[in-house]
Amino acid sequence: MLIPVLVLQYLIVPFCAALNHMRGGGAWLALSAEIGKLPGRPIFYAAPLLCGLAWPLIGWVHALVLAGCYLLWGIPEWGRWFTLNREPRSISGEPAWWAAILERYADRIPWGQIVDAESGAERNDYACFTIRNTVLFLPLLAISPWLILLGPLQTAVYELGHRLRHPGGIAPSELMFGAVIGAAALFLSL
Repeated sequence: MLIPVLVLQYLIVPFCAALNHMRGGGAWLALSAEIGKLPGRPIFYAAPLLCGLAWPLIGWVHALVLAGCYLLWGIPEWGRWFTLNREPRSISGEPAWWAAILERYADRIPWGQIVDAESGAERNDYACFTIRNTVLFLPLLAISPWLILLGPLQTAVYELGHRLRHPGGIAPSELMFGAVIGAAALFLSL
């Protein structure tokens, strides 16, 4: 069993990168058309796969918490903010009730705030994105207090993805954030 765990320690980061890109609906080993045929959303398949990948490294309890939190994090909307002020929010339609409350308060945070070209209102996708992700990653505190950094790290990774390629920064951002999740699992295994 020692050899497969050692191999998995080397492969967990690229596996999680591909897995998170699949979760986002992106091409994954050229299987995007087949994955699109499965019922439900890709997050429902990605979370159990993450559990299976993490289990040998961090144990079944921590793997279940990680996968459950990944599922919790991946289900609610976030497409309104993941372009980080680069696209209008109107492309995603009306926000859910909780997203409207978050926007009402987070849009007031001055760091990262812009004036929306369409509505003329102040908005702050950086604050909305960071708060949303950090709150949904809170259950990971049961594993390690360091994992609370995943929320701000996701914002930083998405900013980097958009700087590397815009438009189209979402795909590299998904890959990089999946690698961050894999690195977090690897960190927990040490």
